[in-house]
Amino acid sequence: QVRLSDAMELIDRTTDFIVSNQHLQLVDELATSKRFKNIKLLNYVDEYDPDVQKQFAAMTYRLSLDTYLVVFRGTDDTLIGWKEDFHMTSYLQHVMKEFPKGHFLVAGHSKGGNLATYACSYLPDPLFERVDAIYSYDAPGLNKTIIETEGYQRTSPNIRRFVPQGSIVGMMLEVPEPTTIVKSRAFGGFTQHDAFTWEIKDYSFVTVSETSPDSQQTDLTLKQWVRE
Repeated sequence: QVRLSDAMELIDRTTDFIVSNQHLQLVDELATSKRFKNIKLLNYVDEYDPDVQKQFAAMTYRLSLDTYLVVFRGTDDTLIGWKEDFHMTSYLQHVMKEFPKGHFLVAGHSKGGNLATYACSYLPDPLFERVDAIYSYDAPGLNKTIIETEGYQRTSPNIRRFVPQGSIVGMMLEVPEPTTIVKSRAFGGFTQHDAFTWEIKDYSFVTVSETSPDSQQTDLTLKQWVRE
């Protein structure tokens, strides 16, 4: 386990792989904030193998004595992660068994949101009862055959789904849950996929009532392609 306030010293600030100045600034501010600096980081996994088209990363955050947040990383700038091996979602079961009395939140952005949802859908009932919520941020949907499974139907009420107003990625495939639409300061739909462009006021996202016309048209077009 590593305390967040200590983790900032372990970051390689010279790399240009995934990590941007925005990421570094965010870590610095979190690591010095009264609210977040004592969070524990544990069970970090990062597997990258371009030969078999696999990119998987996840980490667990201990938010309090009995509350854990499991986060699945989304696709990086290589796009290799779109062909993820979903068997890697066994990570969640491993962590939950390691902390048998804890309550869990599970989250992810982009493909990471899919992994979070998929992993929870395949948890045994005794483990799933310990999942308080799943947070999915502009994640593409899942295949209709998965959505129709008993496990997904059980999981669906726990999913908290967020997309930017011009969402493109989040409109892909099937997304049956109600969605919170977040205002973004970026102009185009693909640039709004970057969560750093999502607007926040006080302790909450700034929300709007509906997605943009371009996003709605993308939604209709992609779903027509899938049907055909």
